[in-house]
Amino acid sequence: MKRFVKCLTSVTLIGAIMMSVAGCVNFGVIEYGDFVDALEEEANLKEDSCTTGKNRRHEGYEMKRYIEGEKGRCMFAFYELDDEDDAVEMFEKEYDNYFDSIDEDAFDGSHKEDFDEKAATGYILIDGENEDTGGSLYGGIFLKENTIVVAMAMNGEDKDIDRVAGVLDAIGYPKP
Repeated sequence: MKRFVKCLTSVTLIGAIMMSVAGCVNFGVIEYGDFVDALEEEANLKEDSCTTGKNRRHEGYEMKRYIEGEKGRCMFAFYELDDEDDAVEMFEKEYDNYFDSIDEDAFDGSHKEDFDEKAATGYILIDGENEDTGGSLYGGIFLKENTIVVAMAMNGEDKDIDRVAGVLDAIGYPKP
């Protein structure tokens, strides 16, 4: 029995090491209210100064609710779609646009991305500068089930990066 426990422990540790080496990014579904609280507390962005909607069509998709807002040079968004397949499609468009815009020769920085259409899970984490556009980006775009979250700073200013990092920390999402 001791040998079985040791073997099981070894396999578990090896699996954990492999997962960390593979760079797996874990995050869960965030609720609208938690996202709004994070915006208010970490980015000093009030809900009433954002664009919001409930049970309506937005960006070509039926949404249960959404919020979009800007603070400084930061953009934040939360989309809860009626249909998971629509969320996957919406994220896939962003994912494809992202890959079209990243030219490895013109990009200086780090980026990590993954997309599993069947699991309705994906992310794009970026921290770098694109010489073609002359701008820097810090933040992420996330898909989990029927929700999409965006938190992105469009410059290299510390206060904007801190806003994005604070919001991502508050909702338990990974930072670049």
